[in-house]
Amino acid sequence: MTWWNIFFNISFIQGIVVTLIASGIAWFIKKINSTGSPQDRVEYWIKKLFKTKNLNGTTITIIEDFEIKDDTFENEEFYKLIQQFEKKIKNKIKPNGSLNKEGSISFKLNFYHIDKLYRGEMEISARTDEEENKIKDFIISFKAENWKFRDLDTLLQSLIELMKDGEIFFQGTGKISPMNSYNISLEVNKNPVIYTYISKISKGFATIEMNDDSGTRVYISEKKISFNVKNFQGNISEKIKETLLWYV
Repeated sequence: MTWWNIFFNISFIQGIVVTLIASGIAWFIKKINSTGSPQDRVEYWIKKLFKTKNLNGTTITIIEDFEIKDDTFENEEFYKLIQQFEKKIKNKIKPNGSLNKEGSISFKLNFYHIDKLYRGEMEISARTDEEENKIKDFIISFKAENWKFRDLDTLLQSLIELMKDGEIFFQGTGKISPMNSYNISLEVNKNPVIYTYISKISKGFATIEMNDDSGTRVYISEKKISFNVKNFQGNISEKIKETLLWYV
């Protein structure tokens, strides 16, 4: 057998392997997104039994945009409102230090959640109109540190409650509207299995859209899974746990 034949055979086998992997991933995604609850499948419970102890990560973050709806809103009001909001949620959190001014219109507060017993962070950052230098919108994020799979329900519920407190408070001013669209991201301690496979084939970022009526989108990248959620339709906690079990 010539070297050319050997090379051709190796290349042919590699091509078959890549094709099988790609087909397997497509089948896998189709199977997970097919109708029917994942809890009805035997493999779901097998994964839950053996994988949950090792499913953990560094942070869970929830982010929402808020839009300024009143032309009379002045930048000075922004800092005053944040201070008032900090006082509003002090029945749930114990600040670790004071509200730090990270920039002219961005602020950060480290805290310890009194009831749920975790360390977290609140960050509020505004964007201005380039022409008038007036705040046009801002982002609020709440973060919990060092999560474990068994604590996901508690942590997510806590972060959502804090964000809802923010929606009620800022909307109550009559000048600000929450967008009711959220990004929830989980930093994991290892690359998701499906990302490892897809990145070998496509050399890129993997995007998966979950097949449900809520329109939730799932983004999978290196050591991170993110969810775009509208109005928290359905049980987002279950969606996140299912995704972790299947894809990580």
